[in-house]
Amino acid sequence: MSGPSKSQPRFFIGIDLGTTNSVLAYFDRNRPERGLQVLPVPQWEGPGSTTEDELLPSFSYCLSAAERQGAFSSDSGPPASPLEGWVPGVFARAQMAFSPGRVIHSAKSWLCHMDVDRT
Repeated sequence: MSGPSKSQPRFFIGIDLGTTNSVLAYFDRNRPERGLQVLPVPQWEGPGSTTEDELLPSFSYCLSAAERQGAFSSDSGPPASPLEGWVPGVFARAQMAFSPGRVIHSAKSWLCHMDVDRT
């Protein structure tokens, strides 16, 4: 199989925005023998601690004022510093046990709930 022409994309990308986990997969038309590949996602495990995993837990944690004091800054690359004080992924999922009121989870399920005012 030859590579993609200028009118065809090189990569096919699939995104699963799941209620529990999100995943990003891709297929490289220049390397079809590799098949479908799942992209590891860099994410925070804790302050100053990062990991890469194929699953990104669909949780987001709102940092406290004390937690925003640089413990989650990353000048050396991924994962990025928390956007607007929010940390997604494995750290956020772990915080459900300690600060459930500061964690967004199951947001997709609530969007489908008949009693939720979506406005």
